[in-house]
Amino acid sequence: MFTETFAAELSTWSAAVISRLLPTFDNVEVEADEIASAEFTRLGQRPVSEDSYMEMADAAELAYSEGLAHYERMAGVRQGLLNLATAGLYHLFEQQAALLVRKELITPREEHDAEFMTKLLKPGRMITEFEGRLLASGVDLKALSSYTRLDELRLVANVVKHGSGSSAEQLMARVPMLFVHPLLRESNRATRPQPWSVSAGKRSPRVVDRPLAGNDVFVTAKEFELYAAGVVALWAELAELLSA
Repeated sequence: MFTETFAAELSTWSAAVISRLLPTFDNVEVEADEIASAEFTRLGQRPVSEDSYMEMADAAELAYSEGLAHYERMAGVRQGLLNLATAGLYHLFEQQAALLVRKELITPREEHDAEFMTKLLKPGRMITEFEGRLLASGVDLKALSSYTRLDELRLVANVVKHGSGSSAEQLMARVPMLFVHPLLRESNRATRPQPWSVSAGKRSPRVVDRPLAGNDVFVTAKEFELYAAGVVALWAELAELLSA
């Protein structure tokens, strides 16, 4: 189950995002140039009158703005989808853990206990049960070498879904560069983002605005692959421990 199902699902998810989804955005710059060119042509072909006359330099600037707007919107969509796919990694892990709990870790008696199952199916309860049952079997999930990556992924998923909040504050403290645009990370302008702003002597949490629109949270393709590899590694560690 761990290797042939869970790890395979995660690896396939990761590979599909990297090799199938992200390449659909490879030609966005070309698209932007084509939009700008078409808009420049359209402006240049308008009937000339006293009211509609436009300098060609002004037309070129307007056309460039059209192309740039398209590029920025599509770049936001790409980043938003990558953020969402990263959150999806964690939620896929949650669903896998829930399946393991239902199929292997609870007893038949518990499975047929309506009150127990109602509590078990509440949001967040499955992961708690997953960790608790493993610990009772002598396996401390938090002691695994891959757990740190999984816990970081949990924070990313929460921030992508909810934006500002305690998860954003924790993630900012642990991985501040996730809040810096990749282009700025590569330049000399990259600075460590501040998790707090100071107003009237009080600390206010940083606002995280619309990660699904590609704002404020910037998971890169490389980071996405590392998160996927981390969860795959966790299942491999568990498989080795539970089969010993």
